Formats: sequence, structure tokens, C-alpha cells
Amino acid sequence: MPWPTFCKKEEDKERKRQPAAGEVHMAYLLSNKKILGIAIGVLLAVITLTVTVVAVVANAPEKDPADVSQSAVDEPQQDPGDEPSGEPEPDLEPDNTVPDNTPVVFNNPDEMRGVWLVPGTDFLTGGNYDAATVKAAIDKAVADAKDLMMNTIIIDSVYKDYVLYKSGTAVSVPTDFDVMEYIVAKCRENGLFVYSTFDVLKTQQDGKNTLADKVDAAVLSCVTENAKAFAQKYDLDGVLLDNYYLISSGDGAAYASYLSAGGGMGFENYMYSATDSAMKAVVNAFHQGRRSIQVGLLTDSVWANKSANEAGSDTSAGFQALTDGYADTKAFVEQGYYDFIAVKAFGSRKNTATPFATVIQWWASLAQQKDIPLYAVQASSKSVSTETGWTSPAELTEQMMEAREIAGYKGSMFDSLSRLKADPQGSTTALKKLFSEELDVEYFATKLEVAKPKETTFTTYEPTVVFSGSSDPYFDALFNGEKLNRDENGYFSMELELKPGLNTFTFKHKDQNVTYNITRVVKVLESISPQGNLTVNGGTEVTVSAMAYKDAKVTATLGGQSIQLTRDTADDDSTDKDTNFVKFSGQFTIPAATSSVQKLGNVSISASWSGVTDSLQGAYVSINKKVQISDGVLVQVTASQAETFPDNTLDDLSQPDYFPLCKGSLDFVVGDELIYKEGSATYSYYNLASGRRVYSKDITTVGGTMEKNVISGLQVVSDSGHTYVKLKMSQKAAYTFRYSSGAISIEFHYTDSVPDDLALSKNPLFSSATWSGSTLKLKLKNGFLGYKAYYESNTGYLVFQCNNPPASMSGARIVIDPGHSSVDPGALGFREDYNEYEVNLAISKYLKAELESMGAYVYMNNTTNGRVELITRLNNGKSADPHLLISVHANSSTNSSSSGSEAYYFNAFSSDLAAKVSSATASALETGNRGAKFGRFYMTRDSEFPAILLETGFVSNQSEYYKLITTSYQKTIASRIASSIKSFLSSMGMGNVATGTQSVGDIAGGTAAVAVTGISLDQTNATIKAGETLSLMATIKPENATNKGVSWTSSDESVAVVDANGNVTGKKEGTATITAKTADGGKTASCKITVKGTAASVILNRSEISLQPGDKYQLTASATGGSGTITYRWASDNSGVAVVDASGMVTAKGNGTATVTVTASNGASASCQVKVASSSGSSSSSGDSSSSDSSSEPDGIVPKEEEITISRGNSKQLTYEVRPAGSNPKVAFKSSDTSVATVSEDGVVVGVKAGVATITLTAEDGSTCEWTVTVTASGSIWG
Repeated sequence: MPWPTFCKKEEDKERKRQPAAGEVHMAYLLSNKKILGIAIGVLLAVITLTVTVVAVVANAPEKDPADVSQSAVDEPQQDPGDEPSGEPEPDLEPDNTVPDNTPVVFNNPDEMRGVWLVPGTDFLTGGNYDAATVKAAIDKAVADAKDLMMNTIIIDSVYKDYVLYKSGTAVSVPTDFDVMEYIVAKCRENGLFVYSTFDVLKTQQDGKNTLADKVDAAVLSCVTENAKAFAQKYDLDGVLLDNYYLISSGDGAAYASYLSAGGGMGFENYMYSATDSAMKAVVNAFHQGRRSIQVGLLTDSVWANKSANEAGSDTSAGFQALTDGYADTKAFVEQGYYDFIAVKAFGSRKNTATPFATVIQWWASLAQQKDIPLYAVQASSKSVSTETGWTSPAELTEQMMEAREIAGYKGSMFDSLSRLKADPQGSTTALKKLFSEELDVEYFATKLEVAKPKETTFTTYEPTVVFSGSSDPYFDALFNGEKLNRDENGYFSMELELKPGLNTFTFKHKDQNVTYNITRVVKVLESISPQGNLTVNGGTEVTVSAMAYKDAKVTATLGGQSIQLTRDTADDDSTDKDTNFVKFSGQFTIPAATSSVQKLGNVSISASWSGVTDSLQGAYVSINKKVQISDGVLVQVTASQAETFPDNTLDDLSQPDYFPLCKGSLDFVVGDELIYKEGSATYSYYNLASGRRVYSKDITTVGGTMEKNVISGLQVVSDSGHTYVKLKMSQKAAYTFRYSSGAISIEFHYTDSVPDDLALSKNPLFSSATWSGSTLKLKLKNGFLGYKAYYESNTGYLVFQCNNPPASMSGARIVIDPGHSSVDPGALGFREDYNEYEVNLAISKYLKAELESMGAYVYMNNTTNGRVELITRLNNGKSADPHLLISVHANSSTNSSSSGSEAYYFNAFSSDLAAKVSSATASALETGNRGAKFGRFYMTRDSEFPAILLETGFVSNQSEYYKLITTSYQKTIASRIASSIKSFLSSMGMGNVATGTQSVGDIAGGTAAVAVTGISLDQTNATIKAGETLSLMATIKPENATNKGVSWTSSDESVAVVDANGNVTGKKEGTATITAKTADGGKTASCKITVKGTAASVILNRSEISLQPGDKYQLTASATGGSGTITYRWASDNSGVAVVDASGMVTAKGNGTATVTVTASNGASASCQVKVASSSGSSSSSGDSSSSDSSSEPDGIVPKEEEITISRGNSKQLTYEVRPAGSNPKVAFKSSDTSVATVSEDGVVVGVKAGVATITLTAEDGSTCEWTVTVTASGSIWG
């Protein structure tokens, strides 16, 4: 039958609630004879009714005093009217209830997916009671429900004035068979659970069924008999108790019943007691009839609004069970009447009075208190209707997805089979996708999101526009009235040509409409360089460039010369891949200089495309008069490292073959200052006599002359971290550093004397040092890991400090730079909430964890608190003195089919790293390898270490974007990158640890110690949360100090602690001062740390589990930090291997590996690896017990991994093999050092602090096996 519509009671404003019976003051009664007489009369009347009640409720479920809440009727108030004031009356129900402690096993689904079978709609239509017709309709309805992937049928037991069951005294539907019995049998035949509704107050009068409007002895007897008979006859899985409200006015039957009982207790008290008595009697009758039937409460959405009762829900429902139905359903639940709750959550998510999630959350919280399931009754009857919030065909699906995130929710029941069958706009199809787990809820788009372009109205010079975004894949999306082409995830991307003038585009999806108005202005040529006045030397190559349409023909003219510009393929930090304007460049060769200045005029550039030509005028170019080198001025480098350029070109393009000159170097200026203007930037340079060009700002004149340089000594020193090539020189003459695959060479200018050659046997990097004229050649043993040059302050020696390969990964120092930041999202993907930066950060975090698990020290730039400038990023990285740096990015293109991984390098010695990382990433992403590419990105141009910029994949490509935002792919990418880094370092000679000093010539004092003069920290004030880690970076001065050892201390370790690497961890709110102190000289620097709040985190009880198909395992999550009530969202990345429900219950499906991830509402997430394998010939265990004979003795226990490395705070499941197969002895685990690593009874090891511990397994027969566990400290502030 349709849901009953209840009218509000016409409350008698003269009648108010009475105080509870427990408030009787006997002394007062005895002193007031009138009141005492009334009380005795009332008591006798109530006893008459309760004698009957006792017979039906004596065995009702026992109340647990600890569970009884203060409901609204516990302390009713009395108004001084026609009732005695202040006098309590006895309760309607007796207290002599007897608990039923018989163990019961219920039959219910893991997740309820039920649907109502409604007579008159799904069967028994048209008043036809013919058995064959009715049965055929029932058969079809049950089959339809099964096709819709329902696992439960809920039978609406009432049809018109009849009931469907033939038991008790109820008047049954006039069929010649038992309809209820037939439906139950049909459900069993189809493997479905079956529940039924049952009206609590259904009675019979004059041969008809009716709902009682009072509760007296006759009513209680009738409903009890019917409930018990119903339970005894029908083998149901559950029953939903309905229609228990007493709706009555002050002069109705209920009030008459109240008066006949003697009155005096307060009418409302009587009504509450009567409802409670009826409910308790029916529950007890079902228990007596068949206890295996689950008895549940079918409730309206609201017990009470918070405005009416502070314990109520944050709703504004028109009907409240407590005040309008005289049913304290909250108290019913708290007193343990029910085995489950089913709430009619008929409001949409947008409903302001009874929003779906608010209703479910309130009832779920109540259900959890009693450890019973909560089922949501969802209004499928409203799907795709005009009611608020129901116009979207995704409403049912999104409601269920929302409910699954609420603890205590165990599934849904749908009120209309016929509407589900109709599948309006695919609403049911989406629901089935959710049931079958084809819907990946972690990446499920529930609405139309057009990520690009961001603005809906704008003017552009672009000839095309790219639309990309996401939508709900299970509902149609229209673009300009036609079906939008999307992939299986609902992502779309298309590049459309714009006609000159206004272009209008419209998207329509579910209940959304988005219109774009884009005005195109035709402009083929956007900008050119150089600008301003340009004075150059004769014979110079001047680079000119233009930003023009990518398919344009671009030409430039200057002084009668004309050249065609070509597309520049070397990307840099200014490259915008989301535009049709690209960079074209070319070079003019300037005529030879003469004795006077020559004027060539302006650079003119034109671009033609599709019959349209644009022209722009650039710099005015003049040629300097010819200058003799001997007339040059002596200058000295003032920059720490002065970038150099070719002296025969004029542009601002960094060149990989031109390495920097260190501070103090001397050279001669040739010619006048050169000015180059590009856009709004102006650059000035000088040419040097040694054949290079430098920025004017990096040098200063020193005057005088420089004598010829004499290099009198050479020394090569190697320690565990670096090789120092030291030269004793009479002059700080300029040099030219060059790199080739087998050697580095250093040409010393203005030098006429050098020392002898030197064979190197105590060095991991070089095998020899030989001279050719004034050029020193250092032959490499393997590869090269970068260098920096400087003059030692104490000796004056020129030093080339080169990175030695690490002894192992535990000695590797690596910097990770997540591209972009929280305020600079980078390229936009298909979803507004998951841009390039989110991808970069996620992969970087996993990469950091992978590298740390290998033992490496990792520094990761903090990009979560705002924009971080490139110079800051690089300087942070340089402070870590790394072996390499990797900047993690994702690619984008106007062409949505562009795909693949690529890595950019600048210095040639970084190319192999780029190649390995690009290949590894492509393999992990299952895409094409675009390989290593040259680029001029700022993060890659420093010569101190190999550095690359990785483009993992294209966020503009639907397939790659989906992978890039998927946790499993992110982890695989990180793992493969880490392995490729290890491979690269191995190829560089990792493991070669030769050390020592070798010298030739007059350089005896070359090993003198360089004293520390100072120390500074990268931060002097910082705020972190408890549980969060911040990495402080110390810089020692001078940079060539001999002893750079630093110790760290905290002024208050209860607030913040610091480890030996400067990693500060917040412990509790407060302030502490972290001090770094140098081992040499005792110099100090401090940072004030303020700990405020708690860091968001979530921990799982297991990080790895092993199951067999069909097994289940309960994962539990514990989160800290964040605000409000923490909820959890669970997801599996491979539902063919394992699935997980809303509570964290994992079910193994098939052989393989899956990652189950929990995401807490505080933003933190954690994962557990699930390995599923069928039992085979050998036994593999993770420490779990088995059904095998526990007393069997194994031939041996063998660990699957003897050496394990984990980082501090992480965990790993120990695994081992028991032989022979089938043996499963009792085992115990023990850690040799619990301060380093602990181990649980089931073999989960947790890193506590950096160090090494041995975990020993001992079997009951005395056999043992061991694991060596190395715990590494977290090397990053973002771990």
C-alpha cells in the first residue's frame, strides 16, 4: 500500500504532560487527602489495563538501564488545569519483563539492496484476484527485481482493506491461495532474502481490518495474536513494523479510552505509554512466534526536529514521530526492541526540510549505539520527477554513494519497483553500475564540470578552443543539442575551430545547462623579440623570435637580409602548451665591424596563415665599431656562479655547453656593453676575451693588468661524498669547463705553466688527470654527477667539487620538486578538483616513500602552502647537496590525442637519467615513451647535479588523465621511477667507495682545514601541527668548510622533537626552539617552532593482507586531525581481485593483487595491499591462523624476504613459507630492539626510529626464522 499520510493531531492546548512516576512524593500525597484519593482511583484503573498487558509483554526484551536515553516523555510537565497539579501517575506498562538470551543467527545480506513489492501496482492490479494472473504478476515482479540486481524483496503486506497473509484474525485478500506464502516461496526459489511489513495497530472490527486509534486490552490481545500467528506461519528473514502511531484529537476514541482508565496520568503520557505497550507487545509476539525473524522499525524520517528537542535531527520536518505520532521511536531503539532500523529517507539531497544525508546520519548514529544495521528506504518512486532535487537521474545513485560513507549504513530499500524498471534517463542503469562495482566511486563524476576553458565569456586571438571536462558517464550529455562524445569515465575533450566574431556553445547534462560565448579576434602574430635598441659586435649571431600560430609561415628581415623562422622545439619555463601560439626563432649573422658604428635598422617580422598576414616591428640594430682585444678592461666575477653564453650570438638562451665561471675569476672585456630586450625584460652583457659572454651584473672592473698564470700544483681529494680537484694558481685566471661522456676537461686561459700528470687510484670518480697544453683532462670511470667551482678562502686554491656516487641507496641524497603549487594548479585536467598539481603532489609523495624505503635521504619541496618561486625551489634543493633532482610534472596539449611520457634535461650528464625515468614512467602508465628531450627549464640548468623535469603523462588525454588520478597508477609510477633512479646511480658507479688524497707539484698545504665561520637555517619561525614533520635546512659558511657536522636540539621535546637530519616533528601544542650547532666552532642558529592543532592523518590496522577467494577481512581506520565528525570512504583499485564495503570489510574475489584505500574526511588517506591467491601446493602465510591442525610440525619456515627496509612510522606485513604444505604451526614474533621496530602477534612490523632490528619468528616446535629490518628516518618535511 502507499505510505500512509498522517494528519497532525489537534492538540488539546489545555492538556500538558505530567511528571514521571518516579517523582512521587509520598509525604505530600498522604498530607493531601483529595489528591491521594484521585491517585488511588487512577492507579486502580490503570491496574485493570495492565493486568492484560502483562500477559502479552511479560517476555518482552529487557531494557538495559545503561542504554535508556532521556527521551522527550521521560519528564512530562503538567499544566495546572482540570488535572491534579504536580501529582504523578503510575506507568501504563509493567516492569517485570524477562530478557530472552537465546542465541539467534539472522539471515541478512552483506549490503541490503531491497525493493518493495506493492500490491495494486506490481501485482493484484485491476481488482483481478484470479490465481494464475496474480501468480504470473508476482513471478514477473520477482524476476524483474532480480534483473535489477536486488537481493531482497520487501512485501507490502496491506492491499486496500485487506492483508496479504492468511494468519490470525486479519481479513485476508480474497484469493484462493496464500499470496504471502507464494511470494516467500518464489523469493526462496530465486535466492532472494524476503522481508515484509506488518502494521502494529492493525485490528479487526465488524469483519474488516482497521487501524486502532486507541490501545486497550482488546487491541493488545488482537495485535499480539496476529503478530505471533504471522511469525509462526511465514519463514521470513525480517519484518518491518509499521503503522504504530496513535493519531487522535482530544475528544476521540483514544481520549475516551484514557478517561475510561480513570484519567489523571495525563493524556499525552497515556498516549506515549499506549504506543510503547503496543510496540513492545508486537515485538515480543514475533520473538515468541519465530525468533529467527529480524524485527525492525520502519520509521518516518524524523523522530524530532532539533528545534523541538535538542536531541533531534537538524531538520524541519512537518511530521515528527515524537510529537505528532505519540511514538518515542528513539527510546524504542535505545531500549533494544529492534534488530534493525529502516528509515524512510524520502527527501532529496537538496531538500531543505529533510535532507537525505542528515536523516541517514542521525539514524545511523542511533543504530550504531545498539550495534544494529540501518537501512535507507530510498524514494525510487520520485526518480527523475519535478520535486526539488529529484530532477537529476543520478539522485538515487548519489544518495547511495553518500550513504556508504556514513558509518552504520548497511544498504538501501527502494520504494518502487515499477519506477526502477522504467529506468528514466538511465537512472536505474547507473544504480546497477554501482551495485556491480563498475562505478569507480573514487573517480566518479556526478555532475558536468568543464575544466577548460575556465571562463564562459571571453575574447581570444586563438583560432581554436579546447573544451575538456568530466560528466556523469551513465547519463547523456549534449553539446549544441547533439550527444557529446565521451569516454567510459565520462571525460571529454574536443578542439573546435572558432570563426571570427561571436561563437556560442551550450552543454546540457542532467539538470545542468552551461553556455559559452567566445569572441575570436583574428591575430596571426602575437609578439616578437628582441625589442628596443640593440647594439652588437660585428659577426655576432642575433636571435630573433616570434609567437605566432603554430601553422603560420614566419619571416624576418633586417638590413636587407631575410630569413625564415622555424618552430623552436626546446621547451622552457615560459612554454604554454595550451595555446595555438608557438615560438618561432632564427638567427641573423651581423656583418663584420668596421672602424665606425653601422646602423642596420629595425627587425621586421611577418606571419601568414590562411590568407591573413600580420607584421610587427622589433629592435633597432646597430653594429659597434671594431675593437682590439688588447684594449680590453680587466674584470672579476662577483656572482657565486656566473652563467656564460656564446660570444658570437646575442640572445638570452642558456646553452648546455657553456658552464659557469666561479666568483673571483679574472678575464678581459671585449667591446661595449650589449643590450638585448625581450618583451618587458632587458638584459645587458659583456663579451670576454676567453670567448664567452656574461651578464653585466655578474662582473666588476678591477683595473690594471694580469700576469701570465702559473699552475704549480694539482691535488685530488676524495671523501665519502665528494671529489675535490684543487689547483694552486698564481692568478685567478678564467677557465672553460667542458663535459663529454668519458671525461671532463678544464681549459685555463692566460696560463703558460702547468704541473705533471697524475694517475688516480684513490678516487671513485676519475682514473687519471692529464694535461694537454693548459687544458686538464680528468678521465671518468663511469658517469658524472655534477660539480661546482670556488676558490678556497684559506688557501686561495681553485677547487672543483664533484659529487661522488653513493656507496648504496642508503647514502643517496635526492631532491623531489612537485611541479606547481596549491595556488598554481598548472595544467587543468577533466575534473575541477584534480588538476596537474594534485597529480604531481600525489606521485611525488609516493616517490618519496619509495626512495626512503630503499634507504635514500629525500628532500621534497613544500608546495602545499602557496606559490614557491623557482629560485627558492632550486636553492632549497641545492642546500640538500643532492646526487640528483627530479621535478615532477604532467603534460598538456590542445590535441587531446597527444599522449606519452617524456623527461627534459639541460646538461648532457643528465640525459641518461631523463631517458631511464621517461622509459620507466611510460611503462608504469602503459603509454608511449616520448623519451629524453632537451629543454631549458630553470630547475634543470644548474651544473651541481643531474636534474630533470618529468612530464608523467597528458592530463589533456582522457585515458592518461584517468590513470594519473588513480592511486594504483600513481604508486606504480613512483615505484618504477624509484627503480630507474637506482639503476641510474648504479650506472654512475654506486658502490665504488675509494677515498684518499693524491698530489703533484707544489701543493703541500692543500689539505689544510677550512674553519666554519657561521651557520644559518632556511627558516627562523615556523608553525606546524602535532604529528606533522618539518625539515629544517642548515647552511654552513663558508661552503667549503672542512667539517660541516651539525647537531640538533629542541628546547622542549614534549612540544617538538628534532632528529639528526633536522626533521622536526610536532608533539603537542606549544612552542619550542630548535637549535642547530656546528661541530666546528660551536656556531648556532635557531628556529622558533609553534605547534598548533593536529595534523590530518589516518592509519589502517593492516598495511598488507593475504586472502583466498571468498575470504573476508575487516579493515579498521583511525584518523586524527581535521574538524567535525570524521567519516571514511573506501575504494579498491581492482574489484576483480577484492572489493571493500562502506565499513572497510574486504571480500576477496579472485587471484591477484589489489590496493584498498581509505580516505578520511580530514583529507588523509592510507592503503592496504590485498593479495589474493587460491590455496596451492605450498603454504604461504602472513601470520594469520588457519584451519589446519595447529599441532602439525613443519619441516621448516622460510622468510620470503630476509631483509626489509621501512621508513619511520610505516608498517609491513612479514611473510614466510611453511614446509611441508598444509602445515600451520603456532608461531610467535619478537623484536630484538623495540625502540627501533615493533612487531604485532600476527607479524606486522612497524618502524619506530632509524636503526636496525632483528625480528625472530619461533614456531611451537622450536624452529625459527629471522628478518633484518632497517628503519630509515623520514627525509622530507612532507612525509
